[in-house]
Amino acid sequence: MKKNNRKIFRKLYEQYYTYVLAAIYSRVNNQLTAEDICQEVFVRFYDNLDKIEEGKHGGWLKTALKFEISNYLNKKSQKADDLTENESDLEQITAVKPQDAELKMILEEAVENEKNFESDTEKIIFNLIAIYGYSYHEAGRELGLSKRQIGYKYNQIAKRIMEDLRHRGIGNIGDLL
Repeated sequence: MKKNNRKIFRKLYEQYYTYVLAAIYSRVNNQLTAEDICQEVFVRFYDNLDKIEEGKHGGWLKTALKFEISNYLNKKSQKADDLTENESDLEQITAVKPQDAELKMILEEAVENEKNFESDTEKIIFNLIAIYGYSYHEAGRELGLSKRQIGYKYNQIAKRIMEDLRHRGIGNIGDLL
């Protein structure tokens, strides 16, 4: 990296560090983990500074921040502490690790179908729980809703997605396997 870029990096690091760390901490609720992820974000930023257009640094950092949080949450083996004894159909679907492309495509189409979500909040709820492994409690904390509200909304999403899958000829989880 050029010496001039080091000065630019230092300036941008000082400008964005607090924002990036706070955003990460709000997702992981652990200071040391947030600092580790923040370090990864800024290492990526430093490595790519030559490729980032001037004036686009904040957007690039925001994207890198989301990517690193997603990586962390995907790696973290987290189980929801408040699942009921009988998992919903959607929880069973998201536990399936599709091996073939056709199965994966069917699941993605059902999840991407706008009719299965009544609002952006429902999309966020689905992503937090099914994709990122949040518990109902954690998702509720992020969205300012109760654990019970999250559970209700998540089960409504599950019903709509299962209806979509039934419409495609998939009557139960066994049909997917």
